[in-house]
Amino acid sequence: MAQQDPDSPQLIRERERARDALRAWIAGHQFRLPDPQEWEGPPSRERIVALFGSWDVALLAARWDWPAERDEVIAAVRAYAERYGEAPSQTAWMPTRWGQVSDERRAEHERRWAEGAWPTRRAVMRHFPSGFTAAHEAAGLPPGKVRLWTREKVIAAIQRFAAEHGRPPRAVDFKSSPSASTVQGLFGSWTAGLRAAGFEPLPAKRKGPVWTQEKLIAALQSFAREHGRPPAYSDFARSRPAGSTIIAAFGSWSEAMRAAGFEPRPQGGPQPRRKRHGRRRR
Repeated sequence: MAQQDPDSPQLIRERERARDALRAWIAGHQFRLPDPQEWEGPPSRERIVALFGSWDVALLAARWDWPAERDEVIAAVRAYAERYGEAPSQTAWMPTRWGQVSDERRAEHERRWAEGAWPTRRAVMRHFPSGFTAAHEAAGLPPGKVRLWTREKVIAAIQRFAAEHGRPPRAVDFKSSPSASTVQGLFGSWTAGLRAAGFEPLPAKRKGPVWTQEKLIAALQSFAREHGRPPAYSDFARSRPAGSTIIAAFGSWSEAMRAAGFEPRPQGGPQPRRKRHGRRRR
């Protein structure tokens, strides 16, 4: 039986359909590459291997060598640098390494990669075999470790965040574009960066609720309504607010009871431990 020409129009069209099917699967599975065992087709796994020679070559055709011309690569490098303030690294355009970037960047990487707007690492290396540095230089970016964030641009980013959110940013707000580490590197500390932008750092967030006297009184009165009696100190020994919090706010348990409108009970507060003196046995 004569072997079919691999470059025949029929096989070219069949390979294109298989490639598109693989791309659709990958896009529908959070950009994960399929294992041969989980592929259900169509076309069948065996047919894909026959068309491309191996499963890995088929995946290469589907995703890893996404078509991109040299001018498109250069334009993508510039767009990335403009968006993030730094030139793309190899990690930025390697889907298997996206776990190392922020969630914000990963979501955009997945979307733009699916659209074909950003090339893959292989596409860049095909046009710039010496590495990403050559692609950076072709895009007109400065050589060496490329970092496009200046003090002026970071100050503008902080002020823009404050205008949009009605407050200065915290370090956790700047995961990227620029990152908090970029701010610290340029100014020496996050606080210094905020002050350069004209802001004072926000107070640290409290882990627990802030118990004012009003809230404490409400908690005591709520307990009395639910239980039909004024609370004792022991009732708040293992609850929130803690009895110690109430005493710290009012000075004593008795004063807290009076503030809540109750007469203090003799056993209302913590009592000093008394030593028991038993009778000596004769």
